[in-house]
Amino acid sequence: MTQSETKLNPPESGVIVRMYNSGFGDCLLLAFPGDDGQARYMLIDCGVFMGYPDAKERMQSVVRDIAAATGNHLHVVAVTHEHEDHISGFRQARDIFDGIAIDDLWLAWTENPKDPVARQLKETIVKKAKALKSAVNRLGLIDQGAASRIQAVLDFGPFEMGVNSKISELDYLRQQSKKKLKEQEDYRRPGETPLTMPGVKGFKFYVLGPPRDPAAIGITDKPSETYLTSMMNEEAAFCIALEDRLAVSSKQDEMLIEYCCPFNKPYEIPQKDAAANKDYGEFFRTSYGFTGEKGQGPEWRRIDGDWLAPSEQLALRINNYTNNTSLVLAIEMPESRDILLFVGDAQVGNWRSWQKVQWAPGTHGEKGVDGGDILNRTVFYKVGHHGSHNATLRQQGLEMMNADKLVAIIPVDQEWAHTVKGWSHPEQNLLDGLEEKAKGRVLRADRISAQLEKPDNIGTAAWQSFMSKVECGPDNLWIQFTVEDK
Repeated sequence: MTQSETKLNPPESGVIVRMYNSGFGDCLLLAFPGDDGQARYMLIDCGVFMGYPDAKERMQSVVRDIAAATGNHLHVVAVTHEHEDHISGFRQARDIFDGIAIDDLWLAWTENPKDPVARQLKETIVKKAKALKSAVNRLGLIDQGAASRIQAVLDFGPFEMGVNSKISELDYLRQQSKKKLKEQEDYRRPGETPLTMPGVKGFKFYVLGPPRDPAAIGITDKPSETYLTSMMNEEAAFCIALEDRLAVSSKQDEMLIEYCCPFNKPYEIPQKDAAANKDYGEFFRTSYGFTGEKGQGPEWRRIDGDWLAPSEQLALRINNYTNNTSLVLAIEMPESRDILLFVGDAQVGNWRSWQKVQWAPGTHGEKGVDGGDILNRTVFYKVGHHGSHNATLRQQGLEMMNADKLVAIIPVDQEWAHTVKGWSHPEQNLLDGLEEKAKGRVLRADRISAQLEKPDNIGTAAWQSFMSKVECGPDNLWIQFTVEDK
């Protein structure tokens, strides 16, 4: 890959969004017109999925282009969440980032180490991940393929804080940013007073998510799938089966564990004592076998590893939980009041919470703003989580994006996702919905060089206007779109 040699210049009114083809990851560079005639730049995420071919080389090419396009100056860096495919570039191309000035860093309240709720959320998920690592160790002796798949998910997320942790990338950015994150108000919170970018007139940055309610963060697919509840769920039961008290975070958890164990303590027979049990030892030895010696039962009847199978689903659900802590930004342009929406990998609970976020009427006669209003005015949508089925809501999401000039972009590599990982990214039903809603104006990182075909539901003039605002970079490094403010 090569990179462009010239700076990225925004339009006189509006913004340019450059989506980098990092592979399977998010990296978006925005250029705004400054009051002094000089551009202002914002970077939203910078990463690629672990294990993607030539990942480090790709990210270094991307960051070299970012350095050239911005003149080594980023006015704002926003990180949506801690997954590898959103932050790996800050590690893989750190030597290049060392030469790029960063004025301000935007992180969600969930990344504030002084916030008690944020700290509890991270402690809970790390404890569950430690239980999963115990499962990986056991499962590796029986099914190495399954163990490797689970380990890949654990490597993907921020599950080992302080030990080979993805949070080190955030610490690096905290150090690089001129503005330091010291107080609670330095972290982004839904409903806070709209943010501004110094030197950029009229643009407002609304923070929609992540929600402050941990229960909402836990809703990753449907209402019944919550992580932080007062009821014992399959995650807790799994941790019990592992005999891993690391997953216990309160006295209430201890009581729930005792309540949910299949047998009361006086009737429990630990596996290590089963063969020698005076009442049932002979039954265990002849039925299930413990050593494989003559007289022992057939080993195939044992279920030492079978019960570990749900650990893969648990790993994926914990992964989705982190997605739901995504920082969500809606950028309002000054004249048209059109919205550019960047959702990270937000999932169901995050999306639903926007309907309750409100801003009071402005001092200059502007109407009040809420999440529904923002969706209605969205003209540019960065599709969540590479087009997964649960990262774009239907009724409280895409169906509310009613702007006639809607454009969507998807950071994805469909062939790699399908053939290598076995994932359905992007989900076909979502693609169909996007194509219909945006009238074919859907840009993808994996189809930069492909010529888009005009669909029947858009006029020739509107299609030509759209295509005139699309530009592709050298060697398919990026695709960008100019969002005009009119």
